[in-house]
Amino acid sequence: MIKIDLIVIGNLGSGKTSLIQRFIDQDAPFQHNYLPTLGLNLVKKEFVQQGQQIKLCIWDTAGQDKYFSLTKSYFQRADGVIMVFDIADKDSFNRISDYWIKQVQECSKANAQSILVGNKIDLCEKRQVKFLEAQEFSQKYKLPYFEVSAKTGDGVQEAFNFLSRKCTECIETEVNEVQHLQIDSENKSKGFQGCVNTIMSIWKK
Repeated sequence: MIKIDLIVIGNLGSGKTSLIQRFIDQDAPFQHNYLPTLGLNLVKKEFVQQGQQIKLCIWDTAGQDKYFSLTKSYFQRADGVIMVFDIADKDSFNRISDYWIKQVQECSKANAQSILVGNKIDLCEKRQVKFLEAQEFSQKYKLPYFEVSAKTGDGVQEAFNFLSRKCTECIETEVNEVQHLQIDSENKSKGFQGCVNTIMSIWKK
């Protein structure tokens, strides 16, 4: 089983909790009124992806600044980061570009995978953030961009599944590199011992 830690960040009201709950249970009735997350909330989901058993640990973070010192420590161990904004709220998008992107760059692991998610596309008639504007921002920072609706479920599974695949690939690469280093170390150790044995046999003669 591959364990993946994801952290979901964004402004208060961007729909982070609804997004996570829709991914966990895509058939559950949509709840219009979630209480704001205080600190951090952990949600888990296990599933099979490309023949591998995956265990996602999803950290739902509070959108208020006063909780960032708590959130920061989880950045440093997260394999993946989901930055969420509300397409019908320009301030939530500006918060990503003015604040959250910097925190991700400075606090997350060097090999952490990140995506940008524009939530609430069911409110397209109230859209304040144009698709091209968000796409240009995501391209600037090399972030895959997804538009989703936590209410209808559109795009939610695709966004989470994409990020879990990218994290899995990264973790597998790390494991392979460690295994190769161990094999190289063992081979060098055997080679050194072989040299020692040869010298000892010559010395005994």
